[in-house]
Amino acid sequence: MRYLILGFLVFAGVSRCARGDLIYTMDFTTDALGVTHSGSGNFASGSYEGPNWILTWPNVATDTTQNSFQTSGGNMVVADWGGLGTITSSAIN
Repeated sequence: MRYLILGFLVFAGVSRCARGDLIYTMDFTTDALGVTHSGSGNFASGSYEGPNWILTWPNVATDTTQNSFQTSGGNMVVADWGGLGTITSSAIN
């Protein structure tokens, strides 16, 4: 009986972890947070701090079209960015 109970507890713990519980979400609910650039030439490195996330990027090669890494409709939308961009969550307390 002791082994049966122990087996059940191990199974319950494994199945809970395997479910993929959501422990933190980034807040993209406010539209137009982030960065856009429409000039020609390179876009200098920098950062942008959102409500609970930080966007950082190195120099980005751009053209004359609109380049964006910006929130829209509850999502982070990336269009014609032309380089790396990293979103990092703020410190989780």
